[in-house]
Amino acid sequence: MEQRIIIANLRSDSGKRFLDLAQYALTIAGTNTFSSIIGTGGIVIPALSLIISLIIGAVQPHYNPIRQTISQLVHYPHGWLQTTDFLILSCWLILFAVKFYSDFTHRLTTKIAVSSLVLLGIGFFMITIFPTNFPGSEKTIQSLIHEKTAQFICVLFPISCTFIIPEFKASSYWNKFTTYTIVTAVIGFIFVGIGVVITITEAPLLGILERLIMLNAVVWLEVIGFYLVLQRFNNRNSHKATNPVMQTSQQMTR
Repeated sequence: MEQRIIIANLRSDSGKRFLDLAQYALTIAGTNTFSSIIGTGGIVIPALSLIISLIIGAVQPHYNPIRQTISQLVHYPHGWLQTTDFLILSCWLILFAVKFYSDFTHRLTTKIAVSSLVLLGIGFFMITIFPTNFPGSEKTIQSLIHEKTAQFICVLFPISCTFIIPEFKASSYWNKFTTYTIVTAVIGFIFVGIGVVITITEAPLLGILERLIMLNAVVWLEVIGFYLVLQRFNNRNSHKATNPVMQTSQQMTR
């Protein structure tokens, strides 16, 4: 009986600590500094990921970017750069999701959108742990996990865009991105449909489709990242405008 009470107390304490940690994380996520960091990451990391894959693919004499996927670059020289890039992208996507969750109301659609972004980050982490098979070799359990995870990632992005739309509509700051996000989601789902056809027919176009899917996501993340950075500067200027001490200081320097 005493052991059960002790275990129950430990679970209660652990639960409270977890909630306190989560609340602290959300508090940090709501700061201007965090917005600037995540926004800068949104400008740099997704674009860098696309650029790295293009450069590594271009310098490989026997690599076909139209037919071969980005993940197959891991088996070529400098493939470790692609792996490292995916790991960085994975961590950033999870932090990006936390930022979104802290900025918007916690309605069901937001929770689905944020969960999709978190799973997207976890997905990129998994495809680094379970690499794809070398071109021409037989599929393994690892490569099958990689393949299914990559397909899951392609579906998750337009899903997250779809469910973030209601929050964009309700926000005076993000409302301007509603139409663009709808278009991005539609394009994403169209690419998913094309991917299904390519998989069924085994057409040698999976590489180019994967890059188009990535380009669609990268451009959206770049735009959102830019406005997260801009949001910080707007908040800073607003704070200066409403701070009487700073206004007096500026007047004295004139």
